[in-house]
Amino acid sequence: MRNSSVFCRVLGGAVLTLMTAALTALQATPVTTGPAGSAAAVYNLAADFSTARNPNSAWSYGYAASRGGAFTLFKASGTAITVAEYWAVAGTDCATTPPALAHNLSDQILRAPDGTTAVPPKVTWCHPGPAGENCVTRWTTPESGTYQCRAVFTGYDFKYPTTTDVAVLKNSTLLWSAFVNEYGTAHVFSATLAVTAGDTVDFSVSFGKNQNYCGDSTGIAIVITKLENGGNGEDDDYEKAPPQKPAGPVPSVQRQPAEAAPAQRPDIVPEGDRIPES
Repeated sequence: MRNSSVFCRVLGGAVLTLMTAALTALQATPVTTGPAGSAAAVYNLAADFSTARNPNSAWSYGYAASRGGAFTLFKASGTAITVAEYWAVAGTDCATTPPALAHNLSDQILRAPDGTTAVPPKVTWCHPGPAGENCVTRWTTPESGTYQCRAVFTGYDFKYPTTTDVAVLKNSTLLWSAFVNEYGTAHVFSATLAVTAGDTVDFSVSFGKNQNYCGDSTGIAIVITKLENGGNGEDDDYEKAPPQKPAGPVPSVQRQPAEAAPAQRPDIVPEGDRIPES
C-alpha cells in the first residue's frame, strides 16, 4: 500500500499456486481442548474479520495518534474490487485515508496497481498514517484466564520496502516491539498471558525509523487461544519478565520523500508469515 493506492490487481498461475500453499499453514491453527474434549476459545484475526460491525466480538479495529495513546475506532468500512474488505479513518478508499486495516477475502494474491505490494490470500494487513498514527488491532479479554497469544508481523511491500515499528501492548503497557525493515520476514510475538476480563491487548503498527509512511503495508496475523485449567504454554511469560526494549511514542512529523527502491522484486511472497505451531 502506498499513500495513494492499495488495491489491487490479481496475479495467477504458478505464483498463485505457491502463495496459496504458503498461506495454508498460516490459517491452520492448533485448537486446545478442555475437559471432556471441549474446544477452547480461539480468536483468529483473519478468520474473524468483518466489516459488519466495530467492535466485532472481542476484536476492535482502530488507531492511535501515538504508541499507547488514546484508541479511536475506525468509522469507515467497505469493499474494494469485490475481494478486499477494509476499515479506515474516513472516506470510501482506505488507500487515501490511512491508517487502515484490510483483509484479502480471495484465494488469490492481490497486487497494488503501482506494483509495490503483494498481499497473500486470506490474510489481514494494515498501514500506518502519514504522521505516524498507529494502526491498532485491539483484542479485549472476554473471560479471565490464561491465554496463548501469537502474532506475526510481515512486510508486504517489496519495492520500498516496508519499514514499520510494530508492538504488542497490554492495557497500554509495552510487552514487545520490533522494527520491520524488510520484505517477507516474519517478526513473531509468542507469549502466555494471564489476563482479567476487560483487559486489552493491542497490536500496533506505526511508521519506522525513517518516519515515512510510504510503502508501509504490513501483514498482521493474530491467534489467541484460551488455555484450559490455567495451562501454561512454552512461550515467553511476559507477565513475569517484560522485555527491556522500550518503544516510546512516535513523534508527529511531516512526510519525508520516499526511499530509493531496489531494482527488482521477488517472484513470490515468501512463507514468512506462518504462525508457528505449538
